[in-house]
Amino acid sequence: MEPGNETLVTDFVLEGLANTRELPSLFFLLLYLLTLLGNALTLLIVLCDPQLHALPTYGFLGYLSFLDACLSPVTVPKILPGLAGPSSRTISFGGCVVQLYAFHFLASTVWFLYTVMAYDCFLAICHPLRYTVVMSRRACVGLAAGTSLTGSLHAAIQAPLPFCLPYCGPNRVEYFVCDIPATLKLACADMATNRAVILANIGAAAAVCFLLICRSHH
Repeated sequence: MEPGNETLVTDFVLEGLANTRELPSLFFLLLYLLTLLGNALTLLIVLCDPQLHALPTYGFLGYLSFLDACLSPVTVPKILPGLAGPSSRTISFGGCVVQLYAFHFLASTVWFLYTVMAYDCFLAICHPLRYTVVMSRRACVGLAAGTSLTGSLHAAIQAPLPFCLPYCGPNRVEYFVCDIPATLKLACADMATNRAVILANIGAAAAVCFLLICRSHH
């Protein structure tokens, strides 16, 4: 295609999950509702029981349930209408950016929260006498807020990179969300630098979390 004839893409078509076209929409709707119900019940139990929400471990568990409950609506509501037909699977360019940011923000915050929960278990098992002093309410709130801040920074780096490139067509994303690997395949420019930065960012975050979890269980 000659540069002068390129038409920039203004929306994408999400192809959805492979080998799921024959499954009824009710199946995905049921999984979606069960996920929300399970997380809501966990959060409700932690909040309603004074003995539980006073403990850091269950506070982190309640926050984890909240994040997971928020993660499902980022993707599933787009899958359900997408099963009805091609026209329902379209997402705007801007919507794709927002979805990618929200997906990486929530998912990476969950990674970092797992790391904090591993450290919490380490303190509770190996240093029980110091546990209540180190894991004070202020420290727990700070750690939870830190996971969200780190997750937002991680997503802020990840989300814009695929969309700094021009997209001239085709616009069919072979996935159920605007994830980075599936979206980068459609770019009509050299993506080596973008891909390297994305992999370095993900690799660094995963490596730090892995090493901290291993250190806490040493």
